[in-house]
Amino acid sequence: MIFITGATGLLGSFLAKEFIKTGHKVKAMKRESSSFHLLGEDAQKIIWEEGDLSDITGLEKIIEGVDTIVHSAALVSYQPQDKELLFETNAKGTANLVNAALNKGISKFIHISSIAAIGRSKNESRVTEATVWEDSPMNSSYGKSKYLAELEVWRAFEEGLNGFIVNPSIILGPGDWNSGSSQLFKYVWKNNLFYSEKEMNYIDVRDVTQIVICLHNRNITGERFILNAGTTSYKHFFDMVAEKFGKRKPPYKVTKFIGNIAWRFEYLRYKLTGSKPLITKETAGLSKSDVIYSNEKIKNLLNYSFIPFENTVSWTCEQLLHKVEK
Repeated sequence: MIFITGATGLLGSFLAKEFIKTGHKVKAMKRESSSFHLLGEDAQKIIWEEGDLSDITGLEKIIEGVDTIVHSAALVSYQPQDKELLFETNAKGTANLVNAALNKGISKFIHISSIAAIGRSKNESRVTEATVWEDSPMNSSYGKSKYLAELEVWRAFEEGLNGFIVNPSIILGPGDWNSGSSQLFKYVWKNNLFYSEKEMNYIDVRDVTQIVICLHNRNITGERFILNAGTTSYKHFFDMVAEKFGKRKPPYKVTKFIGNIAWRFEYLRYKLTGSKPLITKETAGLSKSDVIYSNEKIKNLLNYSFIPFENTVSWTCEQLLHKVEK
């Protein structure tokens, strides 16, 4: 039996559906407010348990009879007010889950991390699995929380837990319109004005799903794999999405000056209205440098070919438009 955290999210829902499709029984954790719309009819095929990553005793009860844990749940935020919650959810929550897995003798632990957990510095433009984390202003609070979460997983591997880590870049797919990477598509849909010529590293949610399934079927442990299909500029991405949606392409390039004004304006709007800012001081700073994440390790291991970028954008836009029309 497979236990999946974050099964109601974009990647978690695709993983759950694929494991069900390949004949596995799937158990997942939910909250009272959880929505199953990304899972569709497959939600009824999942064994649901109410729980929380903060409750290690409850986690041990939930994973009874489980062979493999896929930990895809995480909080993604670049809002300064969420900093404490990021470390509580991503780092402490992962520590609780790996401790429960060790206590219950789980056979395999698959940790869905992020390229943000590998870290980056001003002197490094190409990142591989061998890159060593170093504290840097270029690392977000989210990235630090995911790095600390990984330390818990590596510690568990040293204590005898089998498993591996994957570090996806920005996962593109038809998720929740109001959260995650789908907000990038909504940004264009809402006719926002600004674009950046900086690079984004991306991967299709279907690629991440297939790679995780392939690695799960192999006897691999104690390894990490960067999952990144390629890079493109945000301008190119926004222009493609605008064409698919029949929307105006964002006309104004974000300069350093405009970026500094934008995050201050968004902070003021947040203070006045309570709505989360689209740009924060942290994201404005992170957008100032281009870093490429190498995919050579996974490509060589699996001889894997990634879904073309145009296919990913077209498919995601079609799926999101279908949801909007409903």
